Amino acid sequence: MDFFEILKNQDVRAWLYLSLFLGMFFEATLTLLTACFLVSQGTLSFAPAFFAVLSGAYLEELLWYWIGLNINRFKKISRFTNNAVGILDRHFFEKLFRTLMVSKFVYGLHRAILARAGMLKVPFRQYLKTALWVVLIWMVIIGFFGFAFSASYVLLKHYFKYAEFFILIFVGVIITIEILAAKHLKKTL
Repeated sequence: MDFFEILKNQDVRAWLYLSLFLGMFFEATLTLLTACFLVSQGTLSFAPAFFAVLSGAYLEELLWYWIGLNINRFKKISRFTNNAVGILDRHFFEKLFRTLMVSKFVYGLHRAILARAGMLKVPFRQYLKTALWVVLIWMVIIGFFGFAFSASYVLLKHYFKYAEFFILIFVGVIITIEILAAKHLKKTL
């Protein structure tokens, strides 16, 4: 039985949608790429997958804003953050959309930016609207790559069985090089 056939089981599908929703809180880009791949393979339906990913991504935005609001209670953290990045705070009020959009594509920066928006008490209505647009645009861009990868998977899937063999050879070559380099360095030192 094909792996994708197992995933089409109705009981498994419900867990997949829940996994997509929760995955958006931890590794959103990978989760979105996976969702697009599974939708394009016919494993998941578009509408529930879209809703799970959108709601997970949007709630993550709200969660980090809320965390930022509550960080202000800790004076040491608040003071340190203000001293470290206070010079950049004007961007949250002058160019909120651009700030959130750029941060969505910079690994490791996004959640800090969302929390900082909460710390600065960026007007919540403005934040809600901007965050929704940012999430939707990000989903379209990353989703395109997910669907594109899926198309190449269909063309290349019979070659993937050889990929494991090549990875094994590659790891073996790396280990051999490390052993030889270590022996050479021991002799010269």
